[in-house]
Amino acid sequence: MDDFLKGLLGDAYDGIADTLGVCSYSGFVREAAVKALVSRPQRGTLPLLLVRLNDWVPQVRVAANAAVRSLMQTAYLADWITAIDAVVDLEQARRADHGPMLKEISLFLSRPEHLPQVIDATRTAGLRVRRFVFDAQWLAAHDDDDRVPLLERALS
Repeated sequence: MDDFLKGLLGDAYDGIADTLGVCSYSGFVREAAVKALVSRPQRGTLPLLLVRLNDWVPQVRVAANAAVRSLMQTAYLADWITAIDAVVDLEQARRADHGPMLKEISLFLSRPEHLPQVIDATRTAGLRVRRFVFDAQWLAAHDDDDRVPLLERALS
């Protein structure tokens, strides 16, 4: 399990407390670990929490929703950019309807103070990530005057 977590979290793994609780076989332990991360959010835990949004235990999913929302702060923008693949993977997850959470994440990433960094960081990302970022840009566009240049860039 340690190797999996190190691969998932990279350098951030060393500074994270209680990551094994988030990946425990026990739903009770996973729920408690996720709830603990709400009260003391830690950089680098976002990928694990995004996975827990699709947990098979409903209580863990609820706790993960709260934990993910607690990280929707500018201070954690770098974590969101790093975890964008895990965000996009939620589109394929089927244990729960992740549409509302994906919209919240998209709104967070499309804030005017966040969007330029998100766009710059994902220029060379895969198609699914670029599509997600395009959708966030579209969401941030206020009217057709904003959307026309967006479509022109996308089609060029």
